[in-house]
Amino acid sequence: MGMIESLQTTNLDTIQKDCLKYLKFSADALHQNVNYFLDTSKFECGMLELFMKPFSLYELADRLVHTYQYAVVDKEVEMALDYNVRDSVRNFIGDDFRIRQIIANLLSNAVKYTDAGTITTHIGSEILSCGSHLVRVSVVDTGKGIPEPALVKLFDAFTQFDGDARRKFSGTGLGLYLCKKLSKLMEGDVSVESNVGQGSTFSFTVKLAPYSGEEMLEATVRNDARGNEGIVSEDAVSNESLHQRMYRILIVEDN
Repeated sequence: MGMIESLQTTNLDTIQKDCLKYLKFSADALHQNVNYFLDTSKFECGMLELFMKPFSLYELADRLVHTYQYAVVDKEVEMALDYNVRDSVRNFIGDDFRIRQIIANLLSNAVKYTDAGTITTHIGSEILSCGSHLVRVSVVDTGKGIPEPALVKLFDAFTQFDGDARRKFSGTGLGLYLCKKLSKLMEGDVSVESNVGQGSTFSFTVKLAPYSGEEMLEATVRNDARGNEGIVSEDAVSNESLHQRMYRILIVEDN
């Protein structure tokens, strides 16, 4: 995949550019499918972990919406973000990678099935008695919609309601299944409403604590394969009970 991207920066003729475009599309699809299978396997054996740290939910969602704007440049589709979180909180403590994964999957599906109109990401929250926020993210599209009989099993593994889309987009039917598992791991859930010919609304909730700006250690939460309940690792303790430790870390990322 790295060589494909490097090759795209060289002098190429039109035929070569087209070949590379489809090669990159196929590589990206395979990469995504491998990640889906790995995450599913990790979850089913209780090894999928959440890494809790402060992050900006607004910036995460805003970047995703702008990223997928490029995916609809050839369509008559407008992307929009409606951020309306209680108390205007933008920073939370949670696993931003997994939350990004859920939103990206919902946006990707919306782009696949929407040829005209709008795709709007709504983000709101309600404050719970414990002080945390139950954050709700909804992706609303004006696409083809989903027949009611297909909604029942939509979040099951290896399920896709549209066979033509599966062939066109190389899907596995694991994206929404993982969205449901991840949201439940973060003490939330997923739901869908759809009308054929009018569009769909995919929503998920997660429980997040607002970030106060105080320094914290990253916490790790692992799912329990027996009951899918989050288990906080013994390393996830507050700074009050640990001396501050400094680490120097080198990360090598080839993709």
